[in-house]
Amino acid sequence: MPERPYLWVESVDLAANGRGTVMFAQDANEEFHVNRIWFESTGAFAIESIRDGTGQYYTNASPDTPIPSTMLDLPQTTNGGIGKMPIELTILPAVALYIDLVDTSGSANTVKVVLEGRKAPV
Repeated sequence: MPERPYLWVESVDLAANGRGTVMFAQDANEEFHVNRIWFESTGAFAIESIRDGTGQYYTNASPDTPIPSTMLDLPQTTNGGIGKMPIELTILPAVALYIDLVDTSGSANTVKVVLEGRKAPV
């Protein structure tokens, strides 16, 4: 299969003030190169971690120092994005990317995440 552009979407439902994880699990025969991350939500949230299954972290955000959705390119319910990645973030074959989130709206919240990039065979 040739390399191709790809939009990968996953979502998580968060209880009021609850935590959840959006998981992007990559197939064993491809890798995914992320150029941009987009968020859409029904309320305010914060990013507590971005990590992969190999133990690599892509932020030092934590439950004590999260990235609030108000700091995203276009926050919260207006399809906010982190913006273009300085270099591509690569999800290796058979590895998952995890984005750990917490609701900060005080109400139930659904957060949809879209990874913009390209899939390439290995």
